[in-house]
Amino acid sequence: MENRVGDNIPSDTEIQKQVKTLEALLKKTEAFGCSLSVDERRTRLRFRPGGEKVVADVARLARKYALDNPDTPVDGMLADLSLAQRIRPVAAAAQALANRYADSLMEAESEAWHAATALYSQLSERAKNNPTLAAELAEVKSFFATGKRRKLPAATPATK
Repeated sequence: MENRVGDNIPSDTEIQKQVKTLEALLKKTEAFGCSLSVDERRTRLRFRPGGEKVVADVARLARKYALDNPDTPVDGMLADLSLAQRIRPVAAAAQALANRYADSLMEAESEAWHAATALYSQLSERAKNNPTLAAELAEVKSFFATGKRRKLPAATPATK
């Protein structure tokens, strides 16, 4: 397996600094943004490609024919469009960053697991002739066991 990550690990301080930076950015979005629930995300109308021109045309015609109401104000529609246009590049950059972290996390876990399974196989072979190693490897062996997993009984409070 190719070693793509793990040779340059940021310090805990650097990670904490990055988290604080991201939390500060998230806090800044509270002034103009929102968070949607899974259901809200699923039910929102999808903006069609090229919709900016349609929104502008609808705004122009609505104003020309004096069609403006409290439920769907023209100014509100145009403000929403303006916000969408302004934050689109930030959302794209944030998504790219989230993807980089998620991909790096997946690759680091994959590489660690690849090495762990390879080394476990070698240790298992050695454990056949080394009872001390076999005993020390027992918990790991149980984790790697194949077949249907047996549920361990729930811990019960000690009785006197």
